[in-house]
Parts: sequence; C-alpha cells; structure tokens
Amino acid sequence: LVADTTTADLSLAFAHLSPATTYRVRVRGIVLSPAQQSDWVETLFTTECDVALPNFNQSFETTNLLSLPVCWDSESQSSLADYTKNWAVSAEAGNKSLSLNTSEAYGSAVVLSPMIAVQDDNILSYRYRNLTHDATLKVEIRGAATRQFSQVILEGGHSGWQQTSFDLQAFAGDTIQLRFSVVSRSTAEGNIIAIDFADPAK
Repeated sequence: LVADTTTADLSLAFAHLSPATTYRVRVRGIVLSPAQQSDWVETLFTTECDVALPNFNQSFETTNLLSLPVCWDSESQSSLADYTKNWAVSAEAGNKSLSLNTSEAYGSAVVLSPMIAVQDDNILSYRYRNLTHDATLKVEIRGAATRQFSQVILEGGHSGWQQTSFDLQAFAGDTIQLRFSVVSRSTAEGNIIAIDFADPAK
C-alpha cells in the first residue's frame, strides 16, 4: 500500500513511486452530510522509465522468452491477419537475443530502446545476423533536443553474426533513444533477424 488518503481536491499527487512500475488505484466519493459513499472504482497506471545511465548495457539473459525487456517498446504493424509476433527475446545459438521472424511480421516491425544518457566516450555496439535478403535492418537515433530520428546504420543480409559499432560523440551530453526497424516483404519461413547487444552504449 503506497497511500491511503482522503482529499477534497480533484487531483492527488503520489510521491516516492518506483519507475517502470504498475500501480493499482481505487477511488470512491464520500459525502459527509448526509453520510453516504459511492462504490469503489479501480484503475491501473504505469510510471515512466528512468533515463538509463551512460555505459548502459542491455542484457537479454534475464528477460523471459517471447517478451521485451522492461522499458523497451514495440511499434510493429503487419498486414497479415494472423499476425501475433513483434520483436521479442528468443534463444539464438544458445544465447538470448532480440529477434524477429519476418515470416510472421510481413510489413513494418519497430522496436524502441529506453532513453539513454550519453557521455563523451560512448559508442553504440551490438552484433546482429540477418538470415533473409528480403528485409533490411535499419538503426536510427534521436536526441532529446531534436526528437527526430536519423538513420545511422543500414544492415543487409548476413548468414553469420556481424559486429557493428557507431560513435555517439555527436550526442555527448544528450539523451538518446534507439529505434530498430525492419520492413519485411517476405513470408518465407526461417527468415530470422536477431540483435545481440555487447554494449549498446559503452
């Protein structure tokens, strides 16, 4: 129980809440004279994520399969009527990675990182593999000041894991967000695109 209070105001501020946490709130109206009260009305809300500190390192090993890490968000859209899968964590070659099966995501598939604070010596570093030539992985970055995504990397098809790094010096002192997107034009089975972060911002 975080708070149990009575107020005559139409709004109430809660303090000392944890980031990226869902809370349940129950509200009812009370009339003092004559004494009466309404039924309880319940709602849920989730607090925003904190900005990740510099040298942020995203590991997928503690994330449940077929889900996303806390503070990552999917914006995928598909033209398939039976589409059920976005970006999610899966087991690739014995390690967990963020992956997408393009045969189940015909159309646009987008995943957003949490906001990350950047300092002078930070780099974006990850490895990936793209087992399809019908879809390209696009990596974009936006800073808190501009709020506009800019493409920084475009990855084609590779049968094996490829290491990629990008210097974040231009964003030093800023807070950034990463966007990984794929536009798939194939429903062929087994076209897996996977991302495994060594150090997303090192």
